[in-house]
Amino acid sequence: MGYSHPREEDEECGDAPNKEDIPPLKIRRLESPVKDEYKIPKLSNGDIKYVKEELNEINHTLLKREFEAKTDVTSDLNENNDKIDSDCSSFKILSELKNETDVDDIKREIEVKRPPTGYVDAESDSDEEVEPPRVYPPTKDILGEVPQEEIDEDIWKPMTFYPTYEEFKDLQKFVTYMESKGAHKRGIAKIVPPKEWIPRKKGYNPSDIDIELDHPVQQNISVTEVEGAFKTISDRSIPHFTVEKYMRLATNEKYITPPHNSYEELEELYWKQNVDDKLPAPIYGADVCDSITDPEEKVWNIKRLDSLLTEVMEEQIPGVNMPYLYFGMWKATFSWHIEDMDLYGVNLLHYGAPKTWYCVPPEEGYKLEQVAQKLFPDMTTACYNLMRHKAIMISPKLLEANGVRVNKMVQEERNMIIVFPHAYHSGFNHGFNMAESTNFALPRWMEYGKRFRDCVCRGQDDEVSFNLKPFVKKVQPDRYEAWKRGNDWALHPADPWFLKRLYLDAQVRLDRGEISEDEMKKLKREVRKKRKIPDWFKDRFELDYCDDLKYLDVDLTDCIEVLESPAKITSPRVMSAKRRLMDMVEDGKINVNVKMNKLRSSTANIYLEEMKAYEEMKAELMREEQERKDAAASGLGDQGLGSGAARGVGFAGTNMEDLLEKRSRVVCKAKKKHRFKACTKCTGCRKENCGECEYCLDMPRFGGMGVIKQKCQDRVCVNPIVTTCDQCVWTI
Repeated sequence: MGYSHPREEDEECGDAPNKEDIPPLKIRRLESPVKDEYKIPKLSNGDIKYVKEELNEINHTLLKREFEAKTDVTSDLNENNDKIDSDCSSFKILSELKNETDVDDIKREIEVKRPPTGYVDAESDSDEEVEPPRVYPPTKDILGEVPQEEIDEDIWKPMTFYPTYEEFKDLQKFVTYMESKGAHKRGIAKIVPPKEWIPRKKGYNPSDIDIELDHPVQQNISVTEVEGAFKTISDRSIPHFTVEKYMRLATNEKYITPPHNSYEELEELYWKQNVDDKLPAPIYGADVCDSITDPEEKVWNIKRLDSLLTEVMEEQIPGVNMPYLYFGMWKATFSWHIEDMDLYGVNLLHYGAPKTWYCVPPEEGYKLEQVAQKLFPDMTTACYNLMRHKAIMISPKLLEANGVRVNKMVQEERNMIIVFPHAYHSGFNHGFNMAESTNFALPRWMEYGKRFRDCVCRGQDDEVSFNLKPFVKKVQPDRYEAWKRGNDWALHPADPWFLKRLYLDAQVRLDRGEISEDEMKKLKREVRKKRKIPDWFKDRFELDYCDDLKYLDVDLTDCIEVLESPAKITSPRVMSAKRRLMDMVEDGKINVNVKMNKLRSSTANIYLEEMKAYEEMKAELMREEQERKDAAASGLGDQGLGSGAARGVGFAGTNMEDLLEKRSRVVCKAKKKHRFKACTKCTGCRKENCGECEYCLDMPRFGGMGVIKQKCQDRVCVNPIVTTCDQCVWTI
C-alpha cells in the first residue's frame, strides 16, 4: 500500500506537469538504476498505486481511456522502438526495470524502502527510513491465563487463646503453636493470660507510679471530604504530666468517655465525634520509654522478651527491643501502621478501659495501601509509602465500601494483643488505661525483615532501622554470603499476585531478549521500594494484570453492621423468666424480691470516711481552679486572659468560658504570657483565604501592606488552643 496522489476525473494524461502533479519524494526514490541510453521522461501525473503487496498487478492511474494493450507495449520495447508514447511512460519504466533487474529483487528492495502502513513524513528530506516500533507479544500469550486466586475465608475470623500457665511460659513455643493454628493469617490474635500470671503485684494506683509523661501527644483531627477518613496531626508541644495528673485529665468531664450501652455503640460515637470541630482533641500519653512490669517477672516480661531481638540484637532501640508505655483516654487513637521492620508486636493492657483494634490480614495489606493512596493524594505525592507515617485513619465501613475487609477485636484489662508481621492495624482507647508494648521476632520474620519497604521520602539511609547481618547469619547461614553481595533478591512474602506475575513476566521477557539485564535490575530496585508495577514496563508491554484497585460502587449504608435483636441472642432461661414476669404483670401480681445483705457499720464507716476525704479534696481543687479562672478573667498577672486574647477576626464568636478554662489549666513557671493559636483542625481553619475581604487584601501575598495582620474573615477557628512552653505545667 503505497502513496497515491489525488487527481481530477477529467484530467488528461498529456497535460504538462505542474508543481502539484509532482509525485511524492518517497515514490521518486523508488526508481531503479538503468542504463545511460534509456532516458526516462518525467511522468505527467506520476502516481503509482500499489494494489497488492506483490508487483504482479500494477495499474497506472493516468492512463488514457484508449490505451494500448500491454502486449503491444511490451513488443514495442523489445524492438527498441525510439518513439515512446509519453502517456504510457509508466509501463516503459516497468519494462526497463524488468529488463535490468529481477522482479524478486525489486520486491525485496521495495519492501525495505516502503514505509509502514499509515506512516506520513511530509517534512522529512532525509533518505533514512524510520524503523517501525517493535511489537511485543502480550503477557497473556507468554504466560497463559491468570491463575485463579484461592480465597481463605478463615482469615476473617481472628482467634483468641486461653493458655495454661505451663503453655504460657514459653513465648516462642506458644506463638509458634498459634501460627500452626493459622492465627498469623488473620494478622491479629488475642491472648487471655492465666490467672497465675501477675505482671505487677503492687497494683496500678496512679499516685504510686513514679513516671513522667515527657511528650504527650495532642491529636488534632483533620477530616477530609470523604466521611470516615481523616488525618491525625500530632502536637507534642503541650506540657508534661505525671500519671496521676493525666488520670485526672482523662476523667475530666470534657474528656471522659460518653455513656454507652455496648462496645458497638461506643464505636459509632468514636467515628461521629471525630468530625465535631468543637470537641477537645484527645491527649495521648504515648511512647513513654519505661516499664511498669515487675523487674523480677520471668514470664512474658515485656522489658525482656524471649526472642531473636534479645538473643542477637546488641543495640537498644526504644519501642523495638525496649518497652513503650501508653497512657490512653477516650478517643486517643493509634493510626493505621505496621510494626517497624515488619516485626511481631505485643501489647499488654495492664489496667483500665478497653481498646478497640482494627486489623487487615497481611495478604490483604496492599488493598489498604491503595485505598489510602486514593483518599490522600497529597500525602501520596509527597511519599508513596504514606502508611509508614502513622498519620491516617480510615473507618472499617469506608474500607469495606472499597473492597477491604477488616478484622476487629476488643482488648480488655489483662488481655494481650499479638500483631503478626506485616499486619496493618489501628484502633482507639475507650477511656483511661495503661498499656505496655514492644516488638519481638521469631525465625519466620526473617524474610519479612529483609524485604521490608520503608518510607521513601526520607532517603535510602533510613530504610533499615537496624543491622540485619547478625540475624541473617543466625537464621539463614546458607544465604548469608549471597545476601551480603546483594544477590538474595526476592519479593516480600505478603506481596500480591500482580507483583508475582510481574516478576515471572519480567524473567520470561529477559530470556526472550525483550528487556536487558540493566532493565531487570532497575525493575528489581523499583519493586523493592514501591509495591507497584514500574511505569516504563506498563508502557512497553501489554499486560493482563494491574496494580490499581478499582473502587466498588457500594452504598455506605450497605456496610452498616446489623446487630441481632435481643430476642434472638438471649438464652432460653432468660426468655422463660421474661415470659413469667410479663404474665405476672398482666395478672396484676407485681412481686419482685431483691435480696440484699446488710453492710456492717464498721465497713460502712471506712467507706464513708474515704468518700468524705475525696469530696473535700475535690472541693479544694475546684476552689483553686475557680480562683485561676477569676484571675484570668480579670486580666491580672501572668495568667490573665487579657483584653486581646482570642479576640481577633479569626476567633470571632469564641466561647469566653472555654477560653478561661483552657487558660486556667496551664501555669507557666517562667511567667510568660502565652497567646492562643488556631486549632488547625476545624472547618474554619481548613478553609482557604477568600482573597477578597479587607483582611486578605491587606496580606502581602495579595499585594497588601500587611498592616492589619488579621486572618481571613472566612477562616474562623471555633476551638482555640493556648500555646505552651517547656516551663508550663498542668494544674488539674
